[in-house]
Amino acid sequence: MDNEKLIRELLATTRETRDMVNSINKQRRFSNFLTAVKYIIIIFLLYGAYSTVQPYIDTATQTMNNINNISAQANTLKNVDQKSFTDYITSQIKKINTK
Repeated sequence: MDNEKLIRELLATTRETRDMVNSINKQRRFSNFLTAVKYIIIIFLLYGAYSTVQPYIDTATQTMNNINNISAQANTLKNVDQKSFTDYITSQIKKINTK
């Protein structure tokens, strides 16, 4: 009789433990789900921020390229004497007229 009582107590404890483990497992799954949702939201926010800033980045890049081109042209013209300068301007005008 003592063994039967011990077996029932053990069965009750086992069921209680199973219920606690199931509860912990449900909490873990829900936590994983919320973590995934959080990262998805962060990715969408980063994409939105990038899309918002992209035109400004393109404009800044284009401006820097224009400045570099102007600087390169200025360096080319700096080392040219008067006759070469007029020849250069003439060649540039011909290039523009042929386009």
